[in-house]
Amino acid sequence: MPDEKARNGAAMLLDLFEADGVDCVFASPIAVMAPIWEELALRGNSLRLKYFRCRHELLAVSAAQGYYQVTGRPQVAFLPTNLGVQNGSMALRTAFQDHVPMVAVSVDSMTWGEDPAMDPGPEWPSLLSHIAGPARSGESVVKWAKEARTPSDLVHEWRRALYVAKSVPRGPTLLELPFDLLMGEAFEVQPPSLPSAGLVAPGEELRAIADLLAAAENPVITTEFAGRTAEQQRALVTIAERLGAPVYEFIMPTFHNFPRSHPLSARGSFEEVIGEADVILVAGSNAPWHPPLQSLKPGAAVIHMAEDPLRPRAPYWGYATTHTLAGDIGRNLIALAEALSAGPAREAPSRKHWQARFAEQRKAITAAADKAAAEASEKVPAAELFRALHAALPEGCHRRRRDRLADHAVHALPLRGEADPAGARLAGGAGHLAGHGLGREGGEARPAGGLHHRRRRVAL
Repeated sequence: MPDEKARNGAAMLLDLFEADGVDCVFASPIAVMAPIWEELALRGNSLRLKYFRCRHELLAVSAAQGYYQVTGRPQVAFLPTNLGVQNGSMALRTAFQDHVPMVAVSVDSMTWGEDPAMDPGPEWPSLLSHIAGPARSGESVVKWAKEARTPSDLVHEWRRALYVAKSVPRGPTLLELPFDLLMGEAFEVQPPSLPSAGLVAPGEELRAIADLLAAAENPVITTEFAGRTAEQQRALVTIAERLGAPVYEFIMPTFHNFPRSHPLSARGSFEEVIGEADVILVAGSNAPWHPPLQSLKPGAAVIHMAEDPLRPRAPYWGYATTHTLAGDIGRNLIALAEALSAGPAREAPSRKHWQARFAEQRKAITAAADKAAAEASEKVPAAELFRALHAALPEGCHRRRRDRLADHAVHALPLRGEADPAGARLAGGAGHLAGHGLGREGGEARPAGGLHHRRRRVAL
């Protein structure tokens, strides 16, 4: 039989992406990605994986983050060489802060043109590279960073990068891959995929926290990113209703964690009520209040539920903490809701107090907005503008366009008092929203401008 041409590292890398369930590659392109492009062209429509050409590294990373936030599946962002990692570092830091798993792949060089068969071009040693290399340049904004140096490294370090990214606490990882490995002969041993199990707090810990919350006279909940999915949002609603506890959201929440039309959806500043609570549940928040040093009610319990309580990579943690629930926030939130629901039903003494308080605040906000609209002569008040936009959009736009308005006017939209659309609503910039749209559409491209899927353009 004639010898078949040996496969290169680019072919193996695409095989690994497909085997591990990657849907999309978001790439800020550069010439050293040519082996990837060639392999994409050879495979044509037989490839399930979708390749998106992005105009900047920030867009590539942000789109990968948005896609994960909708689907729960980590994706790949290609960031060319050291400069690409530096350009994308702000978005990588955001993904790290938001516990978003992805693998950033950065193509670099090992031979700098000395090997004619592996020459990346004259701009490489002169303009594009840095002595630190991509992995070292990005290690402060990712969970884990590693450089591959052999064909077997490409296989095993990819598998490790993806596993580390998906494991709690989740976060982006960075894999430095030399152009030489993409061009060179592949290591043809492909180990099996490694699923990562979300960590859940032990049952006795969950029951103890549930008992503590159930016994509270005036519990309060604050959150920043506990409601990524509709199921998690429902769990948070169950907890709040069982306790009669108001839910305050961070000033810039990652998700719309709690229905804004719910009577226990809090109005005003959390710092105004923190001293009234005898138990505080912090359900996923990097900075639950400000400043960190606050006067709490004597003997108050503060429960921090997070993937990594007390944030070991944060520069400071001065927030009162008496209990922690570590692990997957979604699974712990659902388990806590189940534990509370399994207990005896009780009339939450604080429910009526908070509902009446928020109803009065809502009336005051509405009256102030109406007054501003009536007195306006040369400008349109912000609340009136968003009221009009909210009313003008058709009902079918709730989940996307209405929610994007909510990202920019979270305090104006509740004036309408409508029921919230089902499921979590997502905040973010243009790149995140592109990823959200792709995730909702199953990765299919739609016409617009900014992000390119082969020959079709995708919304930005």
